[in-house]
Amino acid sequence: MRTSKYELISKITQENESETFSYSGECELEKSEHAIKVRYDESPDIHVEMMAKPDRILLKRSSDRHNYSLLRLNLDEKASCKVVAAGREMDLSSLCKKIDIGKKHVYIEYNLYTGLYLVGNYEVTLQFK
Repeated sequence: MRTSKYELISKITQENESETFSYSGECELEKSEHAIKVRYDESPDIHVEMMAKPDRILLKRSSDRHNYSLLRLNLDEKASCKVVAAGREMDLSSLCKKIDIGKKHVYIEYNLYTGLYLVGNYEVTLQFK
């Protein structure tokens, strides 16, 4: 893995409200013919690992083993996801609408659901510099 700079922009829409977050810093980046692996700290307490392929993304955000989210994003398919907070587990599902992987970016659009109910729409852009 090599060190690179990154900029992350995440837009979350829940019901009729949207919020945009942005983060930047250094990441560990590994590119192969079929995947991109990235590790970075979103904040001093939140660590992120992503493996991106053209048709699927695996995204783990964690502060410790009792507080993390594990998102499986399969293009045009529902997939199971998990959020653990204070050791309590909540099962979610995702439906990924778009994955775009370029030489210097990863872009994802997806929805999260709890049962049949929409939790929110998410757009994530991760750029490498």
